[in-house]
Amino acid sequence: MTRLNDSNITHLVSRYARLIFLFNVVLITIVSLLRLSSPILIYSAECNDTVDTYLMDLRVDWAFNLTRTPDNEVAPTWSSDGSQIAFITYQPDQSNLYVMNSDGSNLRLVAINSEGILGSPSWSPDGARIAVSALNANSGAVT
Repeated sequence: MTRLNDSNITHLVSRYARLIFLFNVVLITIVSLLRLSSPILIYSAECNDTVDTYLMDLRVDWAFNLTRTPDNEVAPTWSSDGSQIAFITYQPDQSNLYVMNSDGSNLRLVAINSEGILGSPSWSPDGARIAVSALNANSGAVT
């Protein structure tokens, strides 16, 4: 039987914080999908050992891969006017926030986080700013 000590407790709290963080990312994505007023859906899906961002027209059951990168792209979200998409990429040593036009063009790196995991991008109503949550890998703190 393993005895609990400071190291074990820190590990458990850190692991629990990561699980809560990832659950919130999934939950926010599902809520965003339920609020759709357009027949165009944006989502992330795994294909060929990587997660990419796709655009789907629900009227004709057609999907298009917008990103096609070796990174894992998750949590895509529309800007308030629908002209841009923000999403998070995960690499072994960092997570990044990217923005692109809604057709997949003009990809721009907006933020880099080498201290932990970014998630849950959310656009301001005027589309000028993007808020993200961040999980610090060292402390387990979510900001």
